[in-house]
Amino acid sequence: MDYTNLLQQADHFLVHSYRENHHSQLCFHTMDRVRDIVNAVATLSEKYNLTDEDKFVINCAAYFQDIGYLYDGVKGTRLRSVSVARCFLQEHLVADSVIKKIEMCILATRPSKKPENLLEEIVVDAVSFHLGSKSFVDLNQRMYLEVNYRKNQVIDERIWCTLTLIFLRNHTYFTEEARLLRESIKRKNITYFVKRQIIGKQLFV
Repeated sequence: MDYTNLLQQADHFLVHSYRENHHSQLCFHTMDRVRDIVNAVATLSEKYNLTDEDKFVINCAAYFQDIGYLYDGVKGTRLRSVSVARCFLQEHLVADSVIKKIEMCILATRPSKKPENLLEEIVVDAVSFHLGSKSFVDLNQRMYLEVNYRKNQVIDERIWCTLTLIFLRNHTYFTEEARLLRESIKRKNITYFVKRQIIGKQLFV
């Protein structure tokens, strides 16, 4: 199977889906977010001796894992992502064993789940790559706005700061490469939010 061509078709499918179904309330879950995850997967996978099939699996999971946000609210997002991915892959005659791997990688990104193999670890780390980036403060603001839209209320910024700190401190990168590339910056991001919390200033201006 021509995995390169199929990934190109997946990219076109995602671009079309986000163009047709994306709405302004999704400030964080955008096509740019998809591309960031795909790029993170590429960065992490370079360090591992993966087969062409496994590279396809993690890249395809990266493309589809957030698509569920485009449909029917937040609950069951990953299951909807799995459903959309399966329909696309079956239409392109991808083997069920490969589809299953992709599904498991997508489902591994749920907060309550832990990755069970290297492929899942790479995808999970790619999804949280932004926690250890210099753009995290801006991305966190986008997430804050998106959650406010979803809940139809304004969350107190001090509460959001506390929730952000809890999330950052409890987060773990699973691959050695992600820890090497992102852990030190993530610690700086933690320090930033600790300072915001101490001085009690607004996070977003």
